[in-house]
Amino acid sequence: MQNGTLIKGIAVLVVIGGIVGFLVWPSKDVVVDQNISNSNVEVTKETSGSTTSAAQTATDTTIVTTQPSENNSQFKDGSYTSEGNYTSPAGPEAIKVTLTLSNGVITNSTVVSEATATFSKRYQGMFVDNYKQYVIGKNIDSLKLDKVSGSSLTPKGFNDAVAKIKVSAKA
Repeated sequence: MQNGTLIKGIAVLVVIGGIVGFLVWPSKDVVVDQNISNSNVEVTKETSGSTTSAAQTATDTTIVTTQPSENNSQFKDGSYTSEGNYTSPAGPEAIKVTLTLSNGVITNSTVVSEATATFSKRYQGMFVDNYKQYVIGKNIDSLKLDKVSGSSLTPKGFNDAVAKIKVSAKA
């Protein structure tokens, strides 16, 4: 009789373990830098969220960044500033972008909103508050943003500024 209870207990633990394993399995935002040949690779895992109930899921993000072993970048180290332009439904808008490069990798960034329309100010503000996680530690040559925190047009201005910075920073 006790063997049957023990087996049922083990079965319950296996099911619970499977559910917990499923909930904490990395499920989104896997970002890989495609230029990892001849580089030292650093992998970091950032985890936020919790698994307090079956309805909640943990958020795991794996970020792979590359650090070239020598400065063979096609970009000069330094800080570069450019204005990026794009068209919103209200008309032309601009955003000022400053990037600091080391070996072609972005080590620091600032963005200043230059929006004139009310909605553009709102969306640029959302972008400015949340874009750095997608930029810092990335290679400038492969950087392209599509949508950040609900802002889908501001990244177009950001990408325009980055393209201009790439021209200025060419070695």
